Amino acid sequence: MTASSRVYRVLPLTGENPFAALAGVEPAEITEYPWDAEGYTPRTEVRIGWTVAGLFVRFSSSDDQLRTVYTAANDPVCRDSCVEFFLNPVPEKDSRYLNFETNAIGTLMLGLGSSRHDRVLIPESEHERFGVTASLAQASAEERTIPWTVAYSIPLAFLQEIYGPIAWPPEHTMLGNFHKCGDDTPAPHFGCWNRIEHPEPDFHRPEYFGRLALILR
Repeated sequence: MTASSRVYRVLPLTGENPFAALAGVEPAEITEYPWDAEGYTPRTEVRIGWTVAGLFVRFSSSDDQLRTVYTAANDPVCRDSCVEFFLNPVPEKDSRYLNFETNAIGTLMLGLGSSRHDRVLIPESEHERFGVTASLAQASAEERTIPWTVAYSIPLAFLQEIYGPIAWPPEHTMLGNFHKCGDDTPAPHFGCWNRIEHPEPDFHRPEYFGRLALILR
């Protein structure tokens, strides 16, 4: 983690619908485009909150250069119009992080590892646990509206199956980063929340993760 790491306060969510409660949460904005060559930096933000059940995540993007080719679990959705959440919930004891990558119609690719080079894909049979929804999932090309959203939850039980027992809310700060990309879209772009310093686009740089602090309020 670099000295310039940003901090996002993950607030508790109340009420019967945690996703609805996210409307009252301050967003993290993806404003860093360190490899911007095309001048295309679509406004994208993410809101995250927590309950006793786990984390709840919702992205919103104004990316209108849409590409939504991939429809199968663990397809390379980063080539489509894509939003990503990389997360290490227990950095003090485990260097592995999860990469949740979803295109604009909600296709999920999910991996686990400590770097780009040792990723293990989480099987499709696990993906239903996250309940991914996307505003464009059932929309025809003529019906698509901007901004589009993608939302899902990350159950605490799922995290504990990977990392072992986790005090919840954690008494430590989690690490992670948020990304907006579209490798093969009409306007390729690579954006992040916490800035990454690297010669080429590479989101698998955990040394540039920001801090995610769960707040009790």
